[in-house]
Amino acid sequence: MKELFDQIRITDLDIDLTQASPEASGFQRLYLRLSGEPPPEWVSLFEEKRRFPPRPIWRNAWVVGGHIAIDCVPEELEQFGLNHLKEDVANANNEFLESSARDEADHLREFQKKQATRKQLEEVRARLKFD
Repeated sequence: MKELFDQIRITDLDIDLTQASPEASGFQRLYLRLSGEPPPEWVSLFEEKRRFPPRPIWRNAWVVGGHIAIDCVPEELEQFGLNHLKEDVANANNEFLESSARDEADHLREFQKKQATRKQLEEVRARLKFD
């Protein structure tokens, strides 16, 4: 059984990690602290959704440990970027929970199938006459 998933949230701007973007001139690489380090499956879901620009003004963002990194002008983050990232984090949370529920249901069905097979074999064994 998997441990309980605490939904990920953006909790702060990590000013100490902020630096000039090495890839985008004039931008800052901002690090937003998360409420916890997300599992790899969650990271994949988040980054997959961020792969294609869904909005007119869009900046790439990715997960680094317990942070989301984004290259942008700080005012962009304030005006709309943070809200977009919060929405993407919420979507990743929902998809992760749905995926986990499907996985748990699959595991339960497989367990029940094995149990039924075992019970059937035990019943057959009880009817068999060995020397």
